[in-house]
Amino acid sequence: GVVGGFAFGAAAPSSIGQSMHAFLASSTDVGETVEGVLYVGQDLAGPRRERLEAEAAVQDLARLVSTLNAPIIGLDSKGVVNEWNRRAALLTGFSDQEAIRKSFVRDFIPEDFADSVQTMLTQALAGQDITNYEFPLLT
Repeated sequence: GVVGGFAFGAAAPSSIGQSMHAFLASSTDVGETVEGVLYVGQDLAGPRRERLEAEAAVQDLARLVSTLNAPIIGLDSKGVVNEWNRRAALLTGFSDQEAIRKSFVRDFIPEDFADSVQTMLTQALAGQDITNYEFPLLT
């Protein structure tokens, strides 16, 4: 049976020059004779490649949002502006620096529409489909 042993884990270069995570373990019997050795290697290039591809997709999407010829206004779950593209700035007169981190309803919606817009946003955040909802923006 297994009485003693050692385990070692480290990042190491693979034979083709890419990083991999290696785990080496051994087991010994009562007389400290090695009974077995286990080596497990995990290629780290795959997860790194996936992360780089995801980052590239995010950059592409950000570039699309910033250059799209339609106003794009993003809000977080609290209704705070976290995206305000070039077209939104052009239509409202507020730059992205002026708009981001402000409350969308409180700072950009006329007071007489604030309750209905807040209700619509709450429904949208709850996963309800909202279609053809029009409201004015302050400019």
